[in-house]
Amino acid sequence: MRKEMLFESPETAQQSSDARAPRMFPAPLADRVLRFDVFELDVRAGELRKRGVRQRLQGQPLQVLATLLRSAGELVTREELRAEIWPADTFVDFDHSLHNAIARTRETLGDSADAPRYIETLPRRGYRFIEPVESVGPKLVFYDGRAAADVRIESLAVLPLDDHSGETGHGYFTDAMTETLITHLAKSKVLRVISRTSAMQYSGVRRSLPDIARELNVDAVIEGSVLRSGDRVRVTVQLIHAATDHHLWAESYERDSHDIFSLQRDIARQIAHEVGVMLAPQ
Repeated sequence: MRKEMLFESPETAQQSSDARAPRMFPAPLADRVLRFDVFELDVRAGELRKRGVRQRLQGQPLQVLATLLRSAGELVTREELRAEIWPADTFVDFDHSLHNAIARTRETLGDSADAPRYIETLPRRGYRFIEPVESVGPKLVFYDGRAAADVRIESLAVLPLDDHSGETGHGYFTDAMTETLITHLAKSKVLRVISRTSAMQYSGVRRSLPDIARELNVDAVIEGSVLRSGDRVRVTVQLIHAATDHHLWAESYERDSHDIFSLQRDIARQIAHEVGVMLAPQ
């Protein structure tokens, strides 16, 4: 196929240059995992996974998806995509390349242009990612020592972890992970940790964390999820200040699942250590 450059008048070129100014994203996004539905995009590794299984999506299609995910719910114009992924000095058939990138991305996601679940086309304007997207992964929420000076945490509840595996029979592992985490945190000499019996009554309950914390009479809450896929397990947890519903800390742990008991113990021990460091007086 013939490659060509698009020639513009000086006035049009200036307008186009302004429109194609690169979209600036906060630096931490470069390190994040962007999750939607059963998919997650590891931005740093450049990998798209479906239920933990890596998908064959690379190059420009992967870059297009990352750009759309970062602006989920908003229109991303063709000009913005061009500036972000196809530099101005690149000799390409942009329309053809963008069409192929979108088509390949939709194919990988199992999406449809006629009845979109993920990527919506706005004719002659651009695209919009319409599925909710969340940012997860290591150190997504950074502890602010200055803000924490006014946060007093002496009691804590570990809510039942959610099972995101999407398969029956995995609930026992999630419950065991919750119980192991409670056991390790309960060893703290500076924290009052709510018992498993009291915490487990909130399994599957969809209520605000401040309300739950008020009922349990605790200063902070730990919530999270467990995702098992094949031989891999990912545990994601976050620490939330109950009165303000403010996230103080979050972390994701991914391990091999061959030795379940060691996995539960090691992850719980590491989480307990991290939370202990976070909450212990200076």
